[in-house]
Amino acid sequence: MAIYSLKEVYDTTPERLFALLTDPVRLLEWMPPEFGLSWLEQPEHWSVGTVFSLQARRWGLSVRIVHEVLAWHRPSHFAERQQRGPFRSWQREWHLQAQAAQTLMQETISLEPPGGMLGQFWTLAHIEADIQAGWRYREQQLRACLAKAAKENP
Repeated sequence: MAIYSLKEVYDTTPERLFALLTDPVRLLEWMPPEFGLSWLEQPEHWSVGTVFSLQARRWGLSVRIVHEVLAWHRPSHFAERQQRGPFRSWQREWHLQAQAAQTLMQETISLEPPGGMLGQFWTLAHIEADIQAGWRYREQQLRACLAKAAKENP
């Protein structure tokens, strides 16, 4: 199993960051366009047991991805796992913690890469590059969103 971890600090409250990260309407804004994600079943709200599905289109392939919410503790912890999709297993957790006027976000992704033909093409090196690219893109988008909000509401 491969495990990837990220720590970032944002100039906002855990409540605000949690709300942005888990807003079903905005969720895909935090993902790079080249991942080709779109909603198939978009939740109206989240809770433990919520199941949602996305369509990913990339490299001429299309795959349905189904996830289930495992933990929902607003505003400090969120966890989800893949029920169906390209990975043998995939799970993500976010932990948010207030630090003065900021929020420390810790994210962990645990996965087993795909098998078969997809696994021969989409190796752990490719997966790690995609995770890193996704994290960079999300960070840029979140920071821009938070900066815009700070200018509008000083």
